Amino acid sequence: MAATPHRPNFFILGAAKSGTTSLYDYLGQHPDVFFSTPKEPIFFEAEFEKGLAYYWEHYFGGWNGEAAVGEARHRNLYLPYIAPRIHECCPDARLIVILRNPVDRAFSDWMMRRASGADPLSFEDAVDEDMARIEAGVLFEGDEGERLWKQHILPIRAGKNEALTRLGAKMPELRHRTYVDTGYYEQQIERYLLLFSRDRLEVVLLEDLSRDPQAVCAQLWRLLGVDPDYNLARVAPSNVRGKLLTTRARRAARKLLGEGLLAKLPSGLRAAVSGTLDRSAPANPVMDPGMRRRLIDHYAPHNDRLARLIDCDLSSWQR
Repeated sequence: MAATPHRPNFFILGAAKSGTTSLYDYLGQHPDVFFSTPKEPIFFEAEFEKGLAYYWEHYFGGWNGEAAVGEARHRNLYLPYIAPRIHECCPDARLIVILRNPVDRAFSDWMMRRASGADPLSFEDAVDEDMARIEAGVLFEGDEGERLWKQHILPIRAGKNEALTRLGAKMPELRHRTYVDTGYYEQQIERYLLLFSRDRLEVVLLEDLSRDPQAVCAQLWRLLGVDPDYNLARVAPSNVRGKLLTTRARRAARKLLGEGLLAKLPSGLRAAVSGTLDRSAPANPVMDPGMRRRLIDHYAPHNDRLARLIDCDLSSWQR
């Protein structure tokens, strides 16, 4: 598949906390695959009015003729108004979706935001608040949905940039929680199948990627039209959440040591500090069994429809 100048020709759509970073790392090892910088542009969700020329020049400046050109923004799967935009700009694109048990995905998402300081609520309270948003009909649809989402994402993106510039910067608290309906996978995939033919969309499961990343990548490289027999040079999960308290302790260590000092430590010493923090930190919170059963029951009809849609046995997600 030849690359089309000035626009990507494939997307890792999501879902969040389902292995998108590992998949991005694995697929990007192929010499004929090129990804945007950063891996998650917010063009389709918050910059669409700037146009395709801005999108290409701002995020794909290092392209050197690779056949498969893509990005890996997980919100492209979740937000209802994005699928028509991707189809309008890239109607021939290939689409990749990677999924995880939605109960585990929601808890992992909360853990990440709790560790960054973006969510002060307990998991149970955060889910209750999220359910209230869904029941109130705040689903980020249409022009009003885009406006609400921009109010949510732009401060978060600015906070991430500040954190990279100024070590120890606190992330802004979430305006909207999306732990629950990010796991309504069948609705999200169906939006794309209304616009793209089924043979352009490939769904893989995180458990399959974890078990045999080489086989999954070969399957996806074939979809992208590049050599499927390329061998991965490294195989290790990326963006794996460490202990929640360790993340906070690292942030405190940065403040204690001063601006940028921790980052300037030799890599071996920095690894030793991280290892000490990991060993001394208590174990991460564990989901309450009653809460887990509540979410399993909530997701059951969604998972049943998803299993039929992608012709896959998802019975393991009922535990």
